[in-house]
Amino acid sequence: MFRLAFPIMFLMFSAFPSFGTSADLSPEERQLLEMLQQKLLNSVQHANASMHHEKEPEASARLSEAQLLQLISDARSEKAAVPLRITLSRDGTANINGTIFSDYEGKIAQISTSSSNGDVVYLVPTSETAYTVKWAQPLGEHDPIVVGTLERFRNQVRFSSMTGKKINADAVLLGSDGLLFLRYSGHIIGQKSEPEVSEIFIYEFGKKIISVRSPDPDKYEIISHQDGDVFGSRLVALYNQKASGGLFIESHYAAMMNIDTGKIVVDMLPFSPEPGGVAFPFSGRVVWKTTRDGTFIASNNIMDIYVARAKDGKIIKANKEKSLYGYSYIDLRPAENDRLDLFAIGFGPETIKNVAGLFEK
Repeated sequence: MFRLAFPIMFLMFSAFPSFGTSADLSPEERQLLEMLQQKLLNSVQHANASMHHEKEPEASARLSEAQLLQLISDARSEKAAVPLRITLSRDGTANINGTIFSDYEGKIAQISTSSSNGDVVYLVPTSETAYTVKWAQPLGEHDPIVVGTLERFRNQVRFSSMTGKKINADAVLLGSDGLLFLRYSGHIIGQKSEPEVSEIFIYEFGKKIISVRSPDPDKYEIISHQDGDVFGSRLVALYNQKASGGLFIESHYAAMMNIDTGKIVVDMLPFSPEPGGVAFPFSGRVVWKTTRDGTFIASNNIMDIYVARAKDGKIIKANKEKSLYGYSYIDLRPAENDRLDLFAIGFGPETIKNVAGLFEK
C-alpha cells in the first residue's frame, strides 16, 4: 500500500501550482486546491482497494448448483451413459473402455476409478500443488466442464467449487458425479498401515454437501480407498474390526454401508489386505460396480474370491477351486448387454462371466 500511496501523495503537493500559504489564497483558489486534493485522495483509495481486491479470492459463486447441474445434464449423451473401465497411464492419459481419453490443457493427474453412468471427474495440474477439477463424459461428444479447483499442501487438500463451496480435508477421492473428501482420525485399521477415516464429506454436483460417518465406530471403520462408484451405488466400504482378527490365522471382513440411510447392506465379506507392508494394504481388495442388475461387490481373500449382492446382502464364493498361488488382482469389468464379468490374476488371468448369474445357480 505504501509503495503506491507515497508517490501519489507526493504528487498531490508537488504537482499543484504554488498558491502560497492558506492565508494568501482567495476563496476561489482555496476551493480549487481542496477539490484537487480530494480528487487525488480518491484515486489513491481506489488504487489501494483494487490492489487488495486482486489478492483476495473471489468470494461470490460463479454458478449456482442448479446451473452447474444443468450444464452437466446438457452435456450428457444417452448413448455414452455406459459403465466404464478406467485405467490411468503414466503419460497423463486414461484408457476408458479401450479408448484413449486426454485433456487439451494438461496431463491427467487423477481420475475416477469407477463409473456406472459414463461420467468421470479428473484433475489437471496448473502448478506443482494446484489442479483444475473437471467433469466429463469421455465417450460423449461435449467438452469437459470445470467444476472447481483443488490445492494440495502439507498432506492436506483444499477444494473450491464453481458454486462457491469450500472444503478442507486430508485426502480426496474422485467419483462419477462428485468428489469425496476424507478426514483421518489419526489411527490405523487392523494393526495395518491403512489410515482410519473418521468422516467423509460428499459433494455431489447439484446437491448440498453431506457428511458420512461409521454407524458404529467401535465395530466399523471407514476404509480410505473406495474402489467403486460411490455415487452410482450409494455405497461406501467399511472394515468390520469386531469380526476381524484371529489367534492363529488372521481373518478380515468388509461391510458396505448405504450413504443415504447409514444402514449396513452387506456384512462379513471375507478379504485379505495386500501383504508386504504397502502404504494402503486395503486398496483394490474390495471392488464394486453397478449395472441394471444392481450393485455387486467382489473381495480378494488371496486363495478365494467372494462376491456379494447389495440388494439382499447375499455372499457367495466365486471361484470353484482355491488358487494355489493366490490372487494378486481382481476387478469387475463391464461386459456385453450391461453385464459384469469378474477378472482375476492368479497363476494366470482368469475370467468368470456374468457375475449376476452366479446368484441364480
